[in-house]
Amino acid sequence: MSHYIKPTNDTELMLHIVAGNEKEALELVALKDYPLNHVNNHGDTALLLCIHHNLENVGLAILDTKRCIPNHIDNHSNSAFTFAIKKNMYHLARYIFCNGNYNLNHVDVHGDTCFSLCIRHKLEDMALFMATLPDCNINHLDEHGDFPLSLCLQYGMPEVAKAILKRKEVDVNQIDEQCDSVLIKAIDFLYEDIAHMIIDVGKADYSYINAHRFTALIHACGKLMPSVALRLIEKGNCFPDYISNTGNTALIIAINNNLMEVAYTLVERTYCRPEHVNLQGDTALLYCINTGNEDLALRIFHTGNSNFQHINNELNSALILAVIKGMGTLAREMILQGSEEYVSHQNKFGDTALILAISHGFDDVVSLLIQSGKANPKAINSQGNTALIIAIASDKPAYAKRLVFETQCNKEYTNPNGINARNLAMNKGFVDLVPYL
Repeated sequence: MSHYIKPTNDTELMLHIVAGNEKEALELVALKDYPLNHVNNHGDTALLLCIHHNLENVGLAILDTKRCIPNHIDNHSNSAFTFAIKKNMYHLARYIFCNGNYNLNHVDVHGDTCFSLCIRHKLEDMALFMATLPDCNINHLDEHGDFPLSLCLQYGMPEVAKAILKRKEVDVNQIDEQCDSVLIKAIDFLYEDIAHMIIDVGKADYSYINAHRFTALIHACGKLMPSVALRLIEKGNCFPDYISNTGNTALIIAINNNLMEVAYTLVERTYCRPEHVNLQGDTALLYCINTGNEDLALRIFHTGNSNFQHINNELNSALILAVIKGMGTLAREMILQGSEEYVSHQNKFGDTALILAISHGFDDVVSLLIQSGKANPKAINSQGNTALIIAIASDKPAYAKRLVFETQCNKEYTNPNGINARNLAMNKGFVDLVPYL
């Protein structure tokens, strides 16, 4: 009796599988000479139909007979192995894998290979084994724009990624669907050790810019990976002066994230665009002063490109911030090199470097500001006070005398509260000062 039923050319077994009749299907599989490798008019075998109709037990029984050839490819470019993975029949897929009955580099209708599917479905043991096979195409690019190394990083399979990176033919310059390089992807997913392995390969394009306008260096600074950032600087060609989509340079990001060794290295070994003003209106020098690192701030200043006379969105100058932070050496250099307009600049509170230096008791800076002739002693802050009134109110009569004798301060000025320098000095008991007011 013929096993084949026209017009679809299905076997009785196939019809029972399609109908979901597991018991009847198992009985037919158990028949010694039953044709298990027959292909119907749709290009399906009984095994492929078992997968399609979720009859995993029947599929396993077919494989147990050892009479089945599971690497047949159907009309949709599926093999039993790849189809089983897609249908989440991992027990069946492992059975095929363990017996070596799969086409390693077969590409299905979606552009996936056995290897890439194992990665996508997080079947790490199988993927790890395949990564070591000489014939495995570790650089295959699927129709989604992804490749195995990128997929490993996306799906959390670092050991498989490391196995791929040990292969001589690995391409570390492939760009994935998101327009990321594998180096940027490794940094993005915080795989610092893998980022180092990619650098070790020695073929990566460190200057590549992704769709989000990040370089590997900027991303390493942003993701707090100083060791990776330092190696990129050492390797060179890492685009240290590039400006990201957030308007920041690697130097600004390094300073903001307290990666001071990276910041020092950028300033000393590269042109890192220290003069750049970001979207918040700040420069690397301004950020550095805010962190309190005067030594690095001086190094940035000494590059000659620090843009130190820039005024930020908060109307602060580097000089004003340096005075507030007590950075005397830096403040003195900026006073000597700054213009009169810059040195006499008033912040959003109307304070000048002179007013702030007097308030903070910064003797050397006060002296230099007065001697330079660049400070404006007549400036009035938002509280209506001048440097002279503030000097007296702060119990600093020595400053007040210098302002009176060495500058063109307005001794007669009275603030909105009716206070002037003379009556304030009298109230404070500064009898030696009063005659000069």
